Amino acid sequence: GTHVRSTGEVGEIHIGKIEKKGRENRRFRIRFGPMPAI
Repeated sequence: GTHVRSTGEVGEIHIGKIEKKGRENRRFRIRFGPMPAI
């Protein structure tokens, strides 16, 4: 996968949506960058 030298290179991370994919499995939609305006 992609590597970065420090977490500061990634910037802001936001959880967009969490979906249930079975009894114990979840799918997280992750957004990078500033939070979008609603």
